[in-house]
Amino acid sequence: MHIQDEWRVLTVGDGDLSFSLALAKRFPEINLCASVLDSEEALRDKYSLNAIDDLKTLGHNVVFELDITSTDSITSKLSKSFDLAIFQFPLVPNAGARRPGQSWHQGTDSNLENRKLLRAFLFNAAKFLLRNNGANLCYITSKDVKPYCDWNIENLGHGGILDYIGECEFNPNLFPGYRIRNVDRDKQVKSTSATTYVWSSNAQQHAHMQLTMPKSDSSDYCALCKVGPIKSPRDWQAHTNSRLHRRRTEFQNNWEAFLQQ
Repeated sequence: MHIQDEWRVLTVGDGDLSFSLALAKRFPEINLCASVLDSEEALRDKYSLNAIDDLKTLGHNVVFELDITSTDSITSKLSKSFDLAIFQFPLVPNAGARRPGQSWHQGTDSNLENRKLLRAFLFNAAKFLLRNNGANLCYITSKDVKPYCDWNIENLGHGGILDYIGECEFNPNLFPGYRIRNVDRDKQVKSTSATTYVWSSNAQQHAHMQLTMPKSDSSDYCALCKVGPIKSPRDWQAHTNSRLHRRRTEFQNNWEAFLQQ
């Protein structure tokens, strides 16, 4: 995760704020603003361990009740002054009761809602948060397991102000004290392999970051499932009939229908 000392950095939706604190300790020269969707009272009530007071003691700003999908919320609480906006392990909170046999955060509706959240983050950060002459960077870190890997994250900013410029592995061991929390309750989530996806309005400016780009779509590669090369027609047919491909095709069709609304 490339960060320079002189940057102004915004963290978005940082749960108990432990990532923001770990970030501030790893890069002590940055100007950090940490933000959460919860009110201060709700955050303290939800997470018995939180970094509110530690961040304030270090002189960093903490913004509560920031809804990254709302223009009014963003413009009333923050200014267009940041070099980098970071969204760590984003996830739309659960809504309503869980139906019998239903897993949390899975299914077509959940997939669409999480894609909408991340697209709003990228568009609103570019328009209202990233300063014109700065680094102009957005990072999204997400797990490489279901349902997160079904979001097609690298393509969510298509048609926006920022371009997807690559990805890198996220190593939580570089951020001691960072607790990946459940979005709805005071429970730590098991750590798994994760990827940080990167967007910028100036890819050439950040060529030194040595990011990995996904394989391009071709006749023998399924970009949707990141599978290939698939050489024989029989193997290609087997893949397109697979549960993975059919599920991701449904998600993608719903996403494209949303974009056309």
